[in-house]
Amino acid sequence: MPEVLVVTDTEAGSTFLTQQREVHAPVAAFSPGFDSPYREVSPNTNASSYFFVIHGLHQTVMFKDKYVFAQLVQFLDRNKFNRLSAKYQGDRYVKSFTCWNQLLVMMFGQLSKSESLRDLIIALEVHWSKLYHLGMGKSVTRSNLAKANEGRDYRIFEEYPYHLVAAARSKSTEKVFGFTGHVYAFDSTTIDLCLEVFQWAKFRKHKGGIKVHTLYDIESQVPAFFHITVAATSDIKVMPEIPYEKGRITSSTVGTTTSPISTR
Repeated sequence: MPEVLVVTDTEAGSTFLTQQREVHAPVAAFSPGFDSPYREVSPNTNASSYFFVIHGLHQTVMFKDKYVFAQLVQFLDRNKFNRLSAKYQGDRYVKSFTCWNQLLVMMFGQLSKSESLRDLIIALEVHWSKLYHLGMGKSVTRSNLAKANEGRDYRIFEEYPYHLVAAARSKSTEKVFGFTGHVYAFDSTTIDLCLEVFQWAKFRKHKGGIKVHTLYDIESQVPAFFHITVAATSDIKVMPEIPYEKGRITSSTVGTTTSPISTR
């Protein structure tokens, strides 16, 4: 008599349970036409579960493919990053923890919403055996990451995002408003910093922070310009730093009041 296999789809990955053991595999493996020892019995779409019959299953099925993070990294232009790293000598005298490794570690910290280096390293230690396959190398430690963040040329990590932004904006050229120039929204957000560590970032009596001023391309839905200042700096003082662009239309906000559309 065949066994009944229950398939439940979750965000972390699909988990398949049999009466005897756990089986891990992608949902696509059980789609019609897939050459496997499974035969679909009946789907239960309301419960997001599927029931299958196993015929002669003797081994655990494991899904072997690149991790989701590694698939995201594939979209990055590695050659451009290597040229920037060579331009600013980011990997000079470096044997293990390269600028590329540093970039991927910091990306992982952003995606995992890590609030400190310690928080980030703890999250990575859970997946220690996978770090090499994720492209982060084998030398990811808090001391290596702290030294890299402190000592390496920031221009590597400033110019590379602008290269990615330009590539993303070039993929979306649809005109929504019908103007000849681009339409932007200009706003900022404050990032809190520990005042005991970043004394230079003080903007209130017991609070420190920086402000990220962002020019957002509304039509391509991609940020086009970033400028980081101390948190006390207003958007009005930063607007002269925005690169000149003929026919540009910018909408900015002061508090909760939107200023009139302005052109340059």
